[in-house]
Formats: sequence, C-alpha cells, structure tokens
Amino acid sequence: MYQEQNGQRAVIPTRYVLKAERQVAFEVAAYDATKPLIIDPVLAYSTYLGGRASAFGGNADDEGLASPWTPLGTPTSRGVPCRPASPRPRAPSRVTFGGGFFDAFVTKLNGDGSALVYSTYLGGSVDDRGNAIAVDAAGNAYVTGSTSSNNFPTTSGAVQPTCGISGGDAFVSKLNETGTTLVYSTCLGGSGGQFGNGIAVDVAGNAT
Repeated sequence: MYQEQNGQRAVIPTRYVLKAERQVAFEVAAYDATKPLIIDPVLAYSTYLGGRASAFGGNADDEGLASPWTPLGTPTSRGVPCRPASPRPRAPSRVTFGGGFFDAFVTKLNGDGSALVYSTYLGGSVDDRGNAIAVDAAGNAYVTGSTSSNNFPTTSGAVQPTCGISGGDAFVSKLNETGTTLVYSTCLGGSGGQFGNGIAVDVAGNAT
C-alpha cells in the first residue's frame, strides 16, 4: 500500500490479519486519511513447472504438493510426484526417471524465479511420491513421501535401507543445498502401506 506525497510514492507498512475463518483483513500503519490510499499488490514471480509429454501417451501429469519457506522468507523448493517428462534436471543427484508411473522430484528456483538452481528426480523403478518438504538454514532440503520401489535410493547407515515391502513404505531423504548429493535417505515402514505426509526440521537439523 502507498500514498502519493509530493509526487513520490510513500509506502505504508501493511500486513494481512486473519479475522475469522476464511476472513482476512489489512492492518495498516498510520497514513494521511485526506489522501487516497492505494492498494497495489505486486506479483513477485509466477512460472510454470512441468514436462511436455508423457512416455505413456498424452500430456504429463506434474503435481506440486508442497513448498517450504526458507528462514530468509523465500519459497525455493518443491516436492512433487510426476510422470517421466518432469522439468529437465540441472546439476542433479539423479538425472533419469526411475520407472513406474511416478517419481518424486525436488526443484529449487533462484530468488526471483527466473532460473532453476537444481531439479532432480527421487525414486526407484516403481511408484514414488513426494508429499512434503522442509528446508533448513543452510538450504538443505528434507523430503518425505511414499515409495513402492525396492530399489528406492537409500544411503549407507540408513535406519531402514530396504524399501517397498508389503505395499510400500514412507521415506525421508535429505538433499544438500545444491541438489547434487543425498546427505541421507531412509525408508520407514513395516507391514502394510506407510506414507510420509508431513516433515519439519529443527535448528539442529533433526527431521521429524
């Protein structure tokens, strides 16, 4: 919000306030009530993210399910399940689609949304879905979801190195800030199907 004062725009500090369920209002700092107050929302950036075609025929289905905010206040990563023609990976930990109908992928955009910092697949030879993502202060991405792949990428010393048993498992994977390395990756599950639907990371880097 701003007012015109002596030919210059004077920005008026403003924030959104949740008044009630599905009711949002503006909270506005002091301003000159004798002059027009101009509400002019600015779109920082908006971009498509997806592939062009599916190996199974027709258009690819690319679905964004989560977008975290970094401590600096910018959304920089996405965790999504997709068909084979997802965004072209750049500097990734894995560049090829693993198989099945879906792989998870993680994409990081630069601060103004004009370029991919990285985009990488995360999955095995069956179906893998990324359902939630978190980012720590160093820019490492923590991803969780579900996998039916017995060759889902896990790391040495993982809590549960074998995945896709008895209907599928949840997984938790940590990527470094450039998306080039799995810091760790483990499955979590038992008999039946398990799904990772939410993830958070504390200041010590512990994921829950």
